[in-house]
Amino acid sequence: MRRCLLCQIPALVTPSGFTIVESSAITFFIADSGPAREQLLGATTEARAKIQQWCWHAQMEFQAPIYIGIRPKLGFVEFDAEKEAAARRDLERVLKYTEGELAKGKWLTGTEDITDM
Repeated sequence: MRRCLLCQIPALVTPSGFTIVESSAITFFIADSGPAREQLLGATTEARAKIQQWCWHAQMEFQAPIYIGIRPKLGFVEFDAEKEAAARRDLERVLKYTEGELAKGKWLTGTEDITDM
C-alpha cells in the first residue's frame, strides 16, 4: 500500500507499477486498456461524451442524497429529519429524470448492447 496515493481503497497497481485510485478512474482505466475499448467507452467523440455524462450523473446526482440518508443509519452523524427529507426529494427527482431517459430507449448512451462482448 505504500505506493497508493493517500492509502485509498480501492486502488489498482498494475504489473508495471502504475497506481491509480478512485473507483471511476479505475473503471475507466480498465475499460480503456481492454479489447472492447470503443464498445465500452464510445467509438466517437459524441458517444464518449454521452457515456461520460451518465457516469458523472450517477456519481454526482445519486451519491449525495444516498450518502446523506445513510450516514445517520451507520452512526456517523446525528439524524436530521429535514436533511433526510431533502435528500429523499433530491433522490426522487434524480430517479424520475433517469427513469424518463430510460423510457426513451433500452440504453442511456445509444443502442449498442455491451452484453454481447
